[in-house]
This record gives sequence, structure tokens and C-alpha cells, in this order.
Amino acid sequence: IVPALVLFMKMPVHKATATSLLVIAVISASATSYNIFLGINVISEVSILVLVGGMIGMNAGTKLNKHLPSAVLQKSFSIFIAALSLFVFYQNFQHLLRNL
Repeated sequence: IVPALVLFMKMPVHKATATSLLVIAVISASATSYNIFLGINVISEVSILVLVGGMIGMNAGTKLNKHLPSAVLQKSFSIFIAALSLFVFYQNFQHLLRNL
């Protein structure tokens, strides 16, 4: 969400980051509520861990967002996304090799 807001909407990185966190929180809350409404078994331990981790991440991100320049935020975010992409690729590649 952040790169799209910055590139296409010309939104400053700091506002794009805050907007992204809000969107993620709203989508997560509505999806969890909807699953509970449908009677789908929501694992409460996992939900609590995700909620607590999200709150810690939002608070840390908000504090970092106030103190870091936009260029540092963009570079850090890019490195994080690249590392996460490599991790997911590695996991899926290992899974693919096991199932051959």
C-alpha cells in the first residue's frame, strides 16, 4: 500500500505509512469479525498474538515515523520488503522441491 500511495497519490511517506497501518487494522478487524459472525472457528491464541504484535508494531512504527527522514523510511521499507520476499520465495521453493 505504501509504495502505491507514494508513487500514484503523491502522498508523503509519513502519511502513507500511517494510512497503511490504519487500512491493515480495519481490514484485519473486519475479517476477524466476519469470520466470527459466520461461525468460523477463529483460533483465539493466534488472534491475540497477531493483535498484540500488530499493536506493538504500530506503536514502534509510529515513533520511528516521527523521527526518521522520508528517505530513510523508504530505503528501510524497501530492504524489509526485499528480505521478506526472499524469505517467502525460499520457503515456497523448499516446499516445491519436497513435493517433486
